[in-house]
Amino acid sequence: MSEAFSGKNGTAKNAGGAIAEVTGWSFDPNANIEKYASNSTSGHKKGVATVEDFSGSVSTKLDSDGNMPYRIGDTGTLNLHVDATDANYIAVPVIIGTHPIACDINDGKIVEVEYGFEPTGPPTYHGILATAGESS
Repeated sequence: MSEAFSGKNGTAKNAGGAIAEVTGWSFDPNANIEKYASNSTSGHKKGVATVEDFSGSVSTKLDSDGNMPYRIGDTGTLNLHVDATDANYIAVPVIIGTHPIACDINDGKIVEVEYGFEPTGPPTYHGILATAGESS
């Protein structure tokens, strides 16, 4: 029996290398499903996957120099790593659509920026995340 995989050593990288203070990321692939009924579907609708899409986010802590790796409208490729091996990741060509900045004055928590992204091309899966059809 295999052991569950932990993402505790995951990170996000761009062309400049690792993004500082990444606390987490999410990658949400999806496909439009077109449904239809015909004389060969026995009175039931049949679903067919059509256009694929994705969205996601990368959360970072704002460093004391105030350096933010992205601004709205920036494009590039993010490499979303699940471990420290540099082998297991998803390469996603993206455009940054949002980056809300949370500042907790009441409790003084560390300032966090969550970059929301959308695709500019298809994702590529590497290592244990790769699938036979290169589809999610």
